[in-house]
Amino acid sequence: MDKYIFGHYKENIKLIIIFSLILIISLYPGIPILGTWESFIYYHNFASLETPVELRISRRASLSDAAIFSIGLSRIVSDYFNFYPTLYIFRILSVVYGFFTLVVFFIVLRRWFDLNTSLATVLLLSINPLFYFEQHTMNQLMISCLGFILLFERLQFLETQYRSFLHWLLLSIPLVLIFMHYGPGRVFATLFILFWFIKLFFSLRAHTNGNKILKIYIKNFIYTVIFSAIFLILID
Repeated sequence: MDKYIFGHYKENIKLIIIFSLILIISLYPGIPILGTWESFIYYHNFASLETPVELRISRRASLSDAAIFSIGLSRIVSDYFNFYPTLYIFRILSVVYGFFTLVVFFIVLRRWFDLNTSLATVLLLSINPLFYFEQHTMNQLMISCLGFILLFERLQFLETQYRSFLHWLLLSIPLVLIFMHYGPGRVFATLFILFWFIKLFFSLRAHTNGNKILKIYIKNFIYTVIFSAIFLILID
């Protein structure tokens, strides 16, 4: 993690306090009624005794299969710890996905802004009604949101650390998450990566070794896509 994400002792205390508050907000129960898509997913995960779980890319255009692993995991967790399958337990994974989305979002902001600005922005997002609602709705949106913000964070990091092949391989994590879940997220991610390369192209034109650096970006990205594709095929 970047050395400038954390500050001195007092700033770290402030960081812990704010994220503790965000965690408390996240753990507060949402609306005690199943949503439209939630009803379908809840039935699939808790109605049958043997719940099939899939890791394949969703065959639907905009909705993940109910058996997708990142959602069906709620049934596995509740069975393993012998939790009663309440609505709160069913949604707890979406809450966790939302919390980590806020953590990654903070890392992205901290690379650009000071600590107070970054914390204030993340805190405002955590209490945003739409974000809070989706965080407490167990469907594919929050895990897709986490995948997209992870993609943003990796591309932001690779703008300066483009020679590290390990970090390019880590880019495959958000790519896999995005392509396994919400359909429009795949479109947005593809467009975002395209515009990112266009931005790189124009920013590197004035650089002495711009063409050479751009070739490194393209080569490593192709390797990352191949690795992600192989991983998706293996888990299908």
